[in-house]
Amino acid sequence: MESRVNKRRIYGRCQKYIGDLSLLCGSLSEALSHYEAASEVLKSTHDWLWLGNALEGLCVTSTIASSHRKSDIKGILSTNEIISTYEEIVEHYSKYKHAGIIEIETSIKAVHVLKSVKNNLLASEFLQI
Repeated sequence: MESRVNKRRIYGRCQKYIGDLSLLCGSLSEALSHYEAASEVLKSTHDWLWLGNALEGLCVTSTIASSHRKSDIKGILSTNEIISTYEEIVEHYSKYKHAGIIEIETSIKAVHVLKSVKNNLLASEFLQI
C-alpha cells in the first residue's frame, strides 16, 4: 500500500514541476491546471511541503493572470481566494520546523498581494500570524 502512496506522491510532485515549467513558458492556463491537479494529489498523500509549493504556484499564476486581465483562463483565484490560500500555505509550511524561512517568504508574498489591493490592515495582521 505504501508504494501506491509513493507513486501518487511522485505523480503529484511531477504535476507541480510541470506547472512550474508551464508558468516559466508563459502558458498560464496549463500551469493552473497542473497546479490544481498537483494540489489535489498532494493533499491526499499528506505531502504538506510540496502541497504548499503547488498552492503557491496556483496563487502566483492567478496573480499574474489577473494583472494581465486574462479573464478567459478558467480556474483563476480571486483576490480573497488568493489570500485564504496563502494562509493555508503558511499553515502547511508551519508543519515543518526547517521550513521557517519559506513560511516567512510566503507571508511576505501575501502581504504584497494585499498591498496591491490596498488592504493594509489585513496585510499588517498577516505579518503578525
